[in-house]
Amino acid sequence: GPLGRGLRVKADQAIGAGEILFQIPRQALLNCQTSRFGRECKKASGWIPLMHVISRERMQGVESAWYPYLRLLRAQFNLPCQWSGDDRAWLRGTGLVE
Repeated sequence: GPLGRGLRVKADQAIGAGEILFQIPRQALLNCQTSRFGRECKKASGWIPLMHVISRERMQGVESAWYPYLRLLRAQFNLPCQWSGDDRAWLRGTGLVE
């Protein structure tokens, strides 16, 4: 959708339990392993490293390899570390809650 309205996937047929709809390679995800600022994550744990690389990549603007993705994000947003336990349950199996 247009900027600020989010991205969506809509099924045009029933989806079976456990059916894989799509896979995203880990190297396509912004994290400490894929950011050029990842080496700065070594001394922190929990959600701090992810918040750090997002902030550092955003500060690079168009110079960031992640700029096309980052410009889709809201100026202010909450991270999964701020979600309730019930909402974080949706992330099981993604590596984000382990």
